Amino acid sequence: MKVMISSDGMHAHFFQRSAWFNALRACGIEAHLWDCNSVSAFDAFDTIEPDVFLGQSYNLNSATIKCITERPHLKVGLRSGDWGDHEEMVDKSKYNILYCSKKEKHILEKLKNETGKPDFVHIHYDSEAVKKTHNRFESIGIKPISLMMCADTMVYSNAEFDPKLECDIGFVGGYWPYKGLVIDRYLSPLLHPLGKYKVKIFGNQKWRASQYCGVLGDTSLKNLFLSAKICPNLSERMRKSLV
Repeated sequence: MKVMISSDGMHAHFFQRSAWFNALRACGIEAHLWDCNSVSAFDAFDTIEPDVFLGQSYNLNSATIKCITERPHLKVGLRSGDWGDHEEMVDKSKYNILYCSKKEKHILEKLKNETGKPDFVHIHYDSEAVKKTHNRFESIGIKPISLMMCADTMVYSNAEFDPKLECDIGFVGGYWPYKGLVIDRYLSPLLHPLGKYKVKIFGNQKWRASQYCGVLGDTSLKNLFLSAKICPNLSERMRKSLV
């Protein structure tokens, strides 16, 4: 069996997809990561000829749709933004949640009617939350499922202490206004006054902070987690209606 996983850039979900890739390979399954931003769908599908395609509904274009249509045997799972009953309860001006667009809904419904694909859409919420965040996909015949985040034990095993990465607080991630709502409340106050805590911040997006240290590769990243006393994981608070 061949599994092709679409990747669309270096961000949080890239690491989730690369973890799937490593796990599948470890199970003896032939897995491939497809960079959909640099390799055309036709080249990827014709070269790999996958049995399973894991992609994203917001990246579907005419080429990818044609490749799916030409392969009736193909099993398709797509990561999709929210489309559920809870949408009516969310203040969209305050919570920058990824929602399934009208264009996506139209494409998915057309694709489902013509090919029976996708077999499912998924998101990294728990199964109870998905019943409220993605339940409206069922109106066009697509099953929504929970596919939770995973830890890549192959990439992050065998870490070593690195004195160059030693710090009180080590944080890895980008900064933008929506994430800033949480970062500014919990992490930013720890950056001042300088010297109170030894803080090292890494990420592929530059921070306006003297503690920003640039990009960190996978090998060094796992060493940071071992060398720092605290590695904060800053997440948005879940709405009570989804618990």
